[in-house]
Amino acid sequence: VIFTVRSEAEGGRFAGTHGEMRAALLLGIRLGCAVVDVESSMAAGDRRPVLAAARERGTAVIGSYHAVSPGFSWADIRGQFANCQLDGAADVVKVVVSAGEVQD
Repeated sequence: VIFTVRSEAEGGRFAGTHGEMRAALLLGIRLGCAVVDVESSMAAGDRRPVLAAARERGTAVIGSYHAVSPGFSWADIRGQFANCQLDGAADVVKVVVSAGEVQD
């Protein structure tokens, strides 16, 4: 099971705070989910306990970013890949972008 809490800012329905997101992700880890999806935009102070708990429990981490509107440059996308590494804590990096045109 991949446990995901997707914020509205990244195209999801979660409207809570980063602290509430942290609590939800920690719940997923405690419940034994194999993987948690952690948005790279999550505040570092809220992200740290999630990453520590995942490491302690052997839960894999996806570092993710979702651009819900087109207009990103390749440099922006490369930067997001770096951010999604979560300072080396991510097992998998996922960057999702929206194309506005065929050339995108």
